[in-house]
Amino acid sequence: GEFTLLKHSRHNLLAKSWAILENRGMAAKFFKVLHSHEEMTCLNIEIGRFHAWMEFEEKSMVSAIAALNDKASPLLASELQRQDAARRHVNNIHCTHLQKVCLLDGYTG
Repeated sequence: GEFTLLKHSRHNLLAKSWAILENRGMAAKFFKVLHSHEEMTCLNIEIGRFHAWMEFEEKSMVSAIAALNDKASPLLASELQRQDAARRHVNNIHCTHLQKVCLLDGYTG
């Protein structure tokens, strides 16, 4: 097994609690749960940032399109509108998923 070298030790290391397979498995599970709680904390922050970024991007795009229309650049404004429509479609999908995440237990926003 993993500890064949320890079998020949005079300190009876295989009898230690850390050498027992079940204990090592439980410790691994404990640290996975601990890490998952840390991940949830990070995700609660990142979800808010992502949503704010999408809103900022939308406002910036609308502003840029309006500015181009004012400066008599209808072709460029039209291209930005086309790209904006595709981006909005993707962002709507993201928002749908984010709304579902917001309903989960553990989400603190």
